[in-house]
Amino acid sequence: MDYIVTIIVIANILSVIYAANNNRHTWFIGLIATVLTTIVFFNDKHFMSFLYNLYSSIMCFAGIICWKKNEKDNERSLIRGNITTSVGANIILFVIIYLIDVFVFKSNNVILDSIGTSTAILGTYLLVKKDINSWYFWIVGDIAYCTLSFATDDYKYIIMYGTLLICAIYGCIKNNKLYNKKRNETISRKI
Repeated sequence: MDYIVTIIVIANILSVIYAANNNRHTWFIGLIATVLTTIVFFNDKHFMSFLYNLYSSIMCFAGIICWKKNEKDNERSLIRGNITTSVGANIILFVIIYLIDVFVFKSNNVILDSIGTSTAILGTYLLVKKDINSWYFWIVGDIAYCTLSFATDDYKYIIMYGTLLICAIYGCIKNNKLYNKKRNETISRKI
């Protein structure tokens, strides 16, 4: 099973690099990673992460379709949505996932698992929309999952989420630069 985790880590790194560069191949590589991750999480009985990866696999198809529309001008299609609305949506998602985690799956470390899962769900949705705020949710989620992995001594997940955290920080920096470049060019044209 460790070789599968290695493939997942490599696929996730590639997927995040493609996402940071606004390349729709992120969704093809992401689909491979999420399907394999779904299998690993199911076998390890991480049910909320399993369910998230099922959702993520479906969102990969949405990403392929949505990003194909903007393929010719990917950088210009970046948006910065209302962060307050996104945080509010994340709080609602957190509460729902927390309740499912407590009453259905009776999980340990429910708060960290719920934070990680809710931010990952929202981060994926925002990434499909090309909203650069998605990176902030990925960073919070990866920190939660790293902390959860430390608490449960799941070293393969510490490596996986630690790597994804570094990639998310890279994506955040890169997409903010691209968005600011786009915004400055738009302002220059108006003047």
